Amino acid sequence: MVDSKLDKNGNGSRKRRRQTIVCVNCRRRKTKCDKGKPCESCVKLGLQETCSYIPDLGSQLLQRKSLDFSFEIPHFEASYINLIPAGLLVNRKRSGTGYVAPLTAAASIQRDVYLRVLRSVCATPKFGSKKSHKRKEKHSTAAQTTTTTATATVGDHKKEQDNPSCSLEEPESPMKGLPNSLRHIKKMEEEAADLSDDLAAKHWYTCKRLFEKFGASRKNRIKSWNGTETPFELIPEATVFFQHVWPYYVDHVWQLCPVFNLSTLETKIHTAYAKSPQQKYGIDDFACYCTILLITRIVQVSIELSGRADDYPIIKSIETECYIPIVHHFLLRGESIRKCSLFGLQAMLLLRFYQWCAPDDGDGEYLQQSSMLMGMIVSGSYGIGLGWHCLTQIGDFVTDRNIQCAIDPTQTLEEVKEYQRVWCEILHWDRKISLLTGLPCLIGTTMRVNNNEHDGLSLPALSYDFLLEKISRTISSCPTKVDFDLIMRLSGHLKQMMRNDSKDNVLNPVHAHEMNLVLLLLELSLEHARVVNCEIVQHSDEYRDCIQALMEKILEVTNFCQYLLNRDEVLAPARFYTNRIVELALRGAISILPSIILRSGRSSEAKMKATLTKFYKATLSAYFNSLGTDYYQAFRRMFNAKILFKTLKHLNETDPFQTILEFYAGSSKDSEAMAAPQPSEMQKFRDRYDQRDGKVKLGELWDSCLNMSGGLFSFELDIENLVQSLPFTQGLSENEYDLFDAFFSKASSQFLETVKLLPSACVTDSPENIFDNFDYTLLDFGTESHYDPLIFLDFFKPAA
Repeated sequence: MVDSKLDKNGNGSRKRRRQTIVCVNCRRRKTKCDKGKPCESCVKLGLQETCSYIPDLGSQLLQRKSLDFSFEIPHFEASYINLIPAGLLVNRKRSGTGYVAPLTAAASIQRDVYLRVLRSVCATPKFGSKKSHKRKEKHSTAAQTTTTTATATVGDHKKEQDNPSCSLEEPESPMKGLPNSLRHIKKMEEEAADLSDDLAAKHWYTCKRLFEKFGASRKNRIKSWNGTETPFELIPEATVFFQHVWPYYVDHVWQLCPVFNLSTLETKIHTAYAKSPQQKYGIDDFACYCTILLITRIVQVSIELSGRADDYPIIKSIETECYIPIVHHFLLRGESIRKCSLFGLQAMLLLRFYQWCAPDDGDGEYLQQSSMLMGMIVSGSYGIGLGWHCLTQIGDFVTDRNIQCAIDPTQTLEEVKEYQRVWCEILHWDRKISLLTGLPCLIGTTMRVNNNEHDGLSLPALSYDFLLEKISRTISSCPTKVDFDLIMRLSGHLKQMMRNDSKDNVLNPVHAHEMNLVLLLLELSLEHARVVNCEIVQHSDEYRDCIQALMEKILEVTNFCQYLLNRDEVLAPARFYTNRIVELALRGAISILPSIILRSGRSSEAKMKATLTKFYKATLSAYFNSLGTDYYQAFRRMFNAKILFKTLKHLNETDPFQTILEFYAGSSKDSEAMAAPQPSEMQKFRDRYDQRDGKVKLGELWDSCLNMSGGLFSFELDIENLVQSLPFTQGLSENEYDLFDAFFSKASSQFLETVKLLPSACVTDSPENIFDNFDYTLLDFGTESHYDPLIFLDFFKPAA
């Protein structure tokens, strides 16, 4: 066989193509002197019997140029971003160690230098442990005298000292969880009756409600099992449970966490109630009693947060304060931790569900207790035979049989369905938390499963699992190099699949809303990282589109949160569940929005900073008004949010970051100690400022520290049209109470104390606020040290 080709000089040449044969085993070409059978390679491998030769067809074909069909295959160029440009952050405290996951609100602050600078500016002084302890003792002693003077006569006070049982506090009052300085706060209710102003009266009542609610939560969190009461002694009466709690659970709660077969669970609960206290209790018995306690507590939380607690007075009156400590003891300690059963695993999943929803014990993705519990659930599921095989190998899957027995042909399908249901719920929680945090999935495998193959069992989440796992793996495998375009395509495809299933009533609407918000929050973090990435790698041509996309994503997240918060008639029973993802989404938007405000000096649009600041304040008010009175962790963030908002409000309208640079320049000159560690970029700025040329502007000096040209990174948001689509900005009515306006009006920081002296600061007289001069006599700590918001918050901290 002859083939022609051209040499380097363009002359024709002839190349001889010899026929070649290869071994079928080792695929090595055999020359004329190497055709013995078996060949040496097959002898080494022990494949003598199958050794044979076939012609190498590839070497006999003419080397023709193949046609290029690449234009028919869609090609997507990868666009990589770094989610952790500042490195991996691990917070170490005396109480524990926590890793800042790439997709959390704390990570958004860590990756953005502007947000890091803003955090350092808004920091408040921290006191040492000894000084803080003495300070609290001093305040506690002074407050007792001040509070007693404001609420009782001298004779009453003497009577209380002589006879502590005559105190205003009742023996079982939740006020018992608060320090002595606030025990007379119940007197506020009597004082509020005489107030003429409606807003002032509402503020009195709100203070009292917060003290009672958070005081009770504080007492319950530090409460542990005393060892004298057992679960079957504390469960509600059978008539109360089956006539009131169980119907509500079946109608409104079960579908949110469908880990149980309702008929099977009801039978087991009936058996548990009928069991004699003298009988011996096994692991499943304790799991059943803990399930009863959890169901009762979850139903109670649901009716409280739905605003319809008065419609269920019997459920509301059940005393559930000690339920969760008992559940923790009997599910996560002792014999229960040595062995595992399907029922025990289901009870642990229900506890994980409660930790996500509970306002007193849950904190979304930040609760490490939930992460450790989830690890126990996943490892326990493997121990009892749960896995993908219960979906893909149904015929070979046998449950509740001895090891010695063979496959029982009479085995019912319900046993397999129970395993499938639990496995699907484990996948749901594993994927959701991974997408919210950016941490790896605990279950690292996935499969494409057709939901239609499982008749009689609704498992819609299985249809999306391969997409959810791929998104999670793409992010967690290498957070420093994440394919932005790939994740956005996968997220869009996933949302389209969920829309189709929602139209066909296949997917639960509450779960659909939750997963949509999870994906929006994921996209928000990626859009923010892309803006930061453009500044780091100097992609000025893409910067305008990136920051516009970030603002659009913030609006999409906040609009969706407003939609969920206002759907009272539809989502009221499930509000205890949806509130958590709404809280996470609003917190993410609130954390990222200041980054655009600080960069608004690069835009030529007028009133951009004022418009965005107004939107920021409206979002804060919606966040705290909707969630601040029910979730202590949300309320606790109000103090820092108030300082941050007041800081943004005082910044220059044309170039907000200019005011912060002037503050740091002044502190550099005066060598003042800062309240918080400064970012490395700001330390570089202060060093260059000390060595600057007098003609260099502060903004140019800051841009040189970031190695970027500020003129190339300009952007526009079309602020005039943007105003029409801003959520939460319709404003409150005249007599409507705003929690964010009411608390911490006098919160201050080192920056706020000196901002009036800065040349570019925007300091205007604020409109008169009724809460600015509110009478906090009952909360005052003496004449030497007035009411301190930090001390106020410290009262609700759990005891160490």
